[in-house]
Amino acid sequence: MTCSDTSNQVGETRTIEGCTIKFKNFLESPPNIYASIDITYPWGITHSISLLHGETKTIVNPSNANEYVTINFKSYIIDVLAVFTVCYEPEAVAGSIFCESNPSGAKVYYKDTYGDNYTYMGTTDILIEDVPSGIRYIKMTLSGYHDHEDSYHVEPGKITGVDIDLEPIVTKCTQQFRLEDQDGNPLAGSITGEEISPVITVPTSGEVSTQLIEDKIYTVTAFVGAREVTKTFTACTGKITFQFTIVEQCTQQFRFEDQNGNNVSGTLSIAGKDFDVTGNISLFLEKGKEYAAIAVVGGVTKQKAFAACTGKITFEFTIEVDKPTLTTTITSQEPYIAGTNINIKTVLKSPTGVPIQGKKVFFYTSTDFLTANFTNENGEVTIPFKTGITPATYEIYVTHLTDDSIFVESNHVIFTTTDETYTPTSLTISIDPNNIGPGQYTDITGQLTIQGQDQILPGIPLKLYYDKGDGYQVISTPT
Repeated sequence: MTCSDTSNQVGETRTIEGCTIKFKNFLESPPNIYASIDITYPWGITHSISLLHGETKTIVNPSNANEYVTINFKSYIIDVLAVFTVCYEPEAVAGSIFCESNPSGAKVYYKDTYGDNYTYMGTTDILIEDVPSGIRYIKMTLSGYHDHEDSYHVEPGKITGVDIDLEPIVTKCTQQFRLEDQDGNPLAGSITGEEISPVITVPTSGEVSTQLIEDKIYTVTAFVGAREVTKTFTACTGKITFQFTIVEQCTQQFRFEDQNGNNVSGTLSIAGKDFDVTGNISLFLEKGKEYAAIAVVGGVTKQKAFAACTGKITFEFTIEVDKPTLTTTITSQEPYIAGTNINIKTVLKSPTGVPIQGKKVFFYTSTDFLTANFTNENGEVTIPFKTGITPATYEIYVTHLTDDSIFVESNHVIFTTTDETYTPTSLTISIDPNNIGPGQYTDITGQLTIQGQDQILPGIPLKLYYDKGDGYQVISTPT
């Protein structure tokens, strides 16, 4: 702070350390004498004060609290001279303002205080230097955009950033559209594109209007069914016409099947588009037009050329399937005796050897259907096959039912039955001689061993003949 003493005659002006002091007159008579003083800053602001003898006052610049002047009325000589002590605080260090805009190229104007006139500084991007600290004002202008004006606080020694998105001045206009076929007939459809949300529905008259930004370039797409046409144009420079080539369509059928006529899944490619197919699919094609269709199933590709809608197009594929297996055995002990039950067992397993439960298994001969049973948790099913009483050879066929209700023959077994004739390896019998006589019947008991198997003989009646010298002779046995 710099302080200086000064004395002024009434009406005299003095400049002290950057501000101007003017002693105007005395307001009162002694002893309460007031001096009337004007203080003017270098930047043009003037303050008027009245000061009592010995009183001190500080005058602050309203635009920056760091700039002030202190006045002390020290002594006076009536109507001749007033003596003051003046202290002046110099202006604070200046700052800067960096101005940028979107879009760039906007004109930038600056002023210190609200009531001042703006001064043109240049175009964005621009740095305005040596700006006094405090509240300052910036204005930006750009053709086609709304003016921007605002105040900004500038700090000493710092750069204040001003980054403005200028708001465009929008002028709306009415844009006409028309949809028509190759003969100029109106078509109904829809239009979509930038600032057209979600879509414009075009009536059967073929024409529709909407509001767009004048002279702006647009890219929009018109739709009629699956057909589309895109155009780029400048808004409101004329009616925009979208023309579509309309042809007669028909329904073309396609089928994917295996060698047994069953549905198979794959991909159909036609007219540059791909379709997923499971068995059958129908597509809209141009009637009578020549097409080439490509079918792909499991990496196998087949192609056919045809005229649209002259008949169903069938693609046949040979599908190799890993089939379940049946293992059929005879669980009865050999020899197989005529007139007895022979147990036929089969086991159904997946290609990986896992038992398949709950599948129907069929047993039959070349002439007769025997039975059908479901496999258990082990994939097994067993039937007792009743043989005839006469020795014979039998062939038993076994099939199972797949998920597609297809009978799959897996295998068969062959066996031969024999009659019930055995040669005992040993026979021990006992007879009570007290109860028999010539030509009488009696019971015998004992043990019979046939092929290593012991059987206890119950009471079996025999007709015996008694001969004292030769013992008992068996005359006959009952059947």
